Amino acid sequence: MEVESIPVVIVGAGPSGLVLGLCLAHYHVHSIILEKEVNVADDPRGVFLAADALRVLWQIGIEKDIPSIGHERCLRRHVEESPFCTLRSGCEVVDRREVDDGVIVFYLDNEKKVTKQISCQWLVGADGKRSTVRKDFLEPSADIRQGPGLVQYDGTWVAANLHIRLPTPETHPELPLWELGYTPEQVYEMYWPQGWHFCTPPGRATACGRFGPHQDRLWRHEFAVSSSNDSMDAESLLWAHLTPMITRREDQAGRRFPGGAVPYPRDCIEIWQCRPYTFSHRVVNR
Repeated sequence: MEVESIPVVIVGAGPSGLVLGLCLAHYHVHSIILEKEVNVADDPRGVFLAADALRVLWQIGIEKDIPSIGHERCLRRHVEESPFCTLRSGCEVVDRREVDDGVIVFYLDNEKKVTKQISCQWLVGADGKRSTVRKDFLEPSADIRQGPGLVQYDGTWVAANLHIRLPTPETHPELPLWELGYTPEQVYEMYWPQGWHFCTPPGRATACGRFGPHQDRLWRHEFAVSSSNDSMDAESLLWAHLTPMITRREDQAGRRFPGGAVPYPRDCIEIWQCRPYTFSHRVVNR
């Protein structure tokens, strides 16, 4: 079997794996990124870029795309344009063998239904919390394991990405806010305020806020639930939790609406993604 050779193999084409490939390309280091999935999510999943992340993106020359960097397709496009890193989708790492000068990686090409090999000096696991590299390679050989940290947390949350449209006097003439002089943009600003918000409505911790370019009007909404099971209706739970939060009786200055409670029009809220997630605080033992 022919063995391909490359300095670095990266397992996982999420934001971390893609950016690592681009960072290596910035220094003219060749890499191959192996990703077992073929498709990527169309909706952005990142909601915040830390200062160090912005610095790295600027350093590798993709600062103009920072407003859309939450879309993995944007990062994939930069990888495809680079002569130094190659992305192979539909390729699942199944084994590895350590040799004197590095590692031989075995992966299954799911499209061609064949197993292939790559010889590399460095194998990087960027394949998420259920990492094959960590669980199947590092745990048995180096006893590197995940475990609870000083602060233990295990919880289930429902997380949703929402696309918000503006109501207008033409589309929603019954909305009483028009009589009070509000514009569509002012209505949006009042119900979906800037920033990222942490709060605890009765019984449920909540984290929510805008993400992505302003003109896209995207909102991330996460809230804790007691448990998750196959019968959970995540969207019904979302509406039950969200509706009181987007029903206002007063404006931002505390002035009461004369007609009583005013909900944001439900037909202006599009759910792009909504499902339960399990969050666990884990650290490696060394």
